[in-house]
Amino acid sequence: MIKIVEIEEIFQEVSSFFKGLEKMENEGKKSIYITTVKVFVVRIEKRIADYIKQVDLHKNPIGRL
Repeated sequence: MIKIVEIEEIFQEVSSFFKGLEKMENEGKKSIYITTVKVFVVRIEKRIADYIKQVDLHKNPIGRL
């Protein structure tokens, strides 16, 4: 079953990512900024999908949303 700790890890990663993005944007690194956003979105989507599969395996109704 998905643990709160795993969800907190995702939120911490997202928070760190946006702090880094803000710094890049302030330094005028627009192309690096856009590429980084695309890579990050794919990574987070994969992690969320993995957690949903994990929940589904345990027959948890939350995983069926």
